[in-house]
Amino acid sequence: MNVAHQEIFDAALEIKDTAQRKAMLDGACAGDSYLRRQMDDLLAAHAKAESFFSDCSTALTSSAAELAPPTTVQNTDESANPAPNSLKTSTSL
Repeated sequence: MNVAHQEIFDAALEIKDTAQRKAMLDGACAGDSYLRRQMDDLLAAHAKAESFFSDCSTALTSSAAELAPPTTVQNTDESANPAPNSLKTSTSL
């Protein structure tokens, strides 16, 4: 794809309204039916890829949430978790 074709493609991507995109492509391709088919094919492939990656992202996010370990609540009661210096140890062998 040459620079001019890339510019047409990029400009078409920016236009979300189908009628406006069609009008822009009609003008930019200026009767070149081969270029127009290329642009339509590229835009369709781009939309399909964008949808695919969006679906994958959603699935991965959902899977990650399901696989995440449960959160634990930290006990702030010091009597339940004595400080290390207050532990009694046995040294008998």
